[in-house]
Amino acid sequence: MKAFAFDPPACPQTILLIRHGQSLWNSRKRVTGQLDPGLSETGKRQALALAETLASVPVHAIYTSRLERTVHTAQPTAKRHGLAIHVDSRLDEIHHGILQGRYRDERDPEAQALWEQRKKDKLRFRFPGGENLLDVAHRVLPFLESMMVREQGKQVLIVGHRNTNRVILGLLLGAAPEAWDAINPRSRALYEIGPLHRDRNVQIHTLPDAAMQPSNRGI
Repeated sequence: MKAFAFDPPACPQTILLIRHGQSLWNSRKRVTGQLDPGLSETGKRQALALAETLASVPVHAIYTSRLERTVHTAQPTAKRHGLAIHVDSRLDEIHHGILQGRYRDERDPEAQALWEQRKKDKLRFRFPGGENLLDVAHRVLPFLESMMVREQGKQVLIVGHRNTNRVILGLLLGAAPEAWDAINPRSRALYEIGPLHRDRNVQIHTLPDAAMQPSNRGI
């Protein structure tokens, strides 16, 4: 297997990493992948909670995938800090091939069986027409390398997806690919990684419950 080695930058740099807010499909057991449902009402509140949490935190650049659910999650924070959003397709969610848009439960037995099969080896298993985690790493690693050069010394927010964030965390923390499947980015968890020139420590901050009014808590 090809090694995926990420070399930390020589200057101080911190990455803030979060998954997009809840989408319209997240609670329906529909496989999303690179399809593009928008945020649910809960997801919109989560986006506002993120902006409130980061209101007093230095954020110098914001990156998202091309998909609406990441862009819309980042927009309140971008507005608060007066920043443009950098959209990059290399941050798109893993492509789930023929399963995209299908239900992964008893409503679609074929899709359910394939979904269960993938759980045995997420690193290498591909749905027909789709990607696995190694494929995602082949696009995420060049993104990280180029972004780190462009944003030297800055604190950067990345709003991504469950599987792209799993790979990003694995690369930033120096984990072997075989360990990536054990990394499970949590909803409402904001990961603070760095400063990367000194260590690869990670702190996890929990956003306020989106069912409640966003608080003014900062990290």
